[in-house]
Amino acid sequence: MVVVAPQFVGVACGVVCRFMLVLASNQPEQFDWAINDRIDEMVEFDSPSLDERQRMVRLYFDEFVLRPATEGKK
Repeated sequence: MVVVAPQFVGVACGVVCRFMLVLASNQPEQFDWAINDRIDEMVEFDSPSLDERQRMVRLYFDEFVLRPATEGKK
């Protein structure tokens, strides 16, 4: 579950900045009512399949384990 809550916030200098807060949870029912009241959109994602999980692990391993090891980075 990914929650998008765009808000307007006043900054100390008086300028209003627009930002987007993205919350992610596998237990959205745990959110407080005050948070739920400010949520504009909720997007649900299914759990990744076995093939998708294997691909994510491979991508992570290549990026953060294999490449640094072959480039000499720690």
